[in-house]
Amino acid sequence: MAISPAPKVAKANGTELAYVEAGQSTPVVFVHGTVSDYRYWEPQRAAIAERHRFVAYSLRYHEPNRWQDDGAQYSVQTHVDDLAAFIQSLNAGPVHLVGHSYGGDVAIRVALSHPELVKTLTLVEPGIWTLAVESPEGKTALNGVVKIIPTIQERIKADHALEGGEPVTRLGAG
Repeated sequence: MAISPAPKVAKANGTELAYVEAGQSTPVVFVHGTVSDYRYWEPQRAAIAERHRFVAYSLRYHEPNRWQDDGAQYSVQTHVDDLAAFIQSLNAGPVHLVGHSYGGDVAIRVALSHPELVKTLTLVEPGIWTLAVESPEGKTALNGVVKIIPTIQERIKADHALEGGEPVTRLGAG
C-alpha cells in the first residue's frame, strides 16, 4: 500500500484546512463524513490521480486541523463556507466535487450556492435530510415519510415474528 503524502495546509474562510493532493488536471475534491477526515479517501487517491488532480481535505474541527475555538462554529453553514473558500484557493476553475454522508450535505449546498465552483457533483450516501426541510416541498415529502414510519415498523414486526426462536423471512407476505 502506498504511503499517504504529508498534508498541506490551505488558508480558507479564516481557518487552516489540511489536505492532500496528487496528480494533475481538473481537481476532484473529496469531502469526508462526520466521523472521519481526509484520510477516508486514501484508497481512491492513486486511481484518481492517474487521470485527475486528487484533492482530499479535512473539514474544520476534524483531524489534523487545529481547533481555533471551542467548536461553537461547528455547523453545516461553516463547512459550506469553508469548502467554497477552499475550492477558490485551488485556483483551478470548477471542480468535480465528491461528498460522503455529512460531506454530501456540505457538497450539495456548495453546488447550490456556488454553482460556478462545481463542474460535477457526486454524492455517496448523502446526509441531506436537513436540506429537505428547508423548502415547502421538502417539508411535505419528509412529513409523508415520517407519517408512514409506524406502518413500516408494524409490518417489520409482523414479518419478523419469532416462531420457535427462528426469525420468519417472509417479507412482503400479506
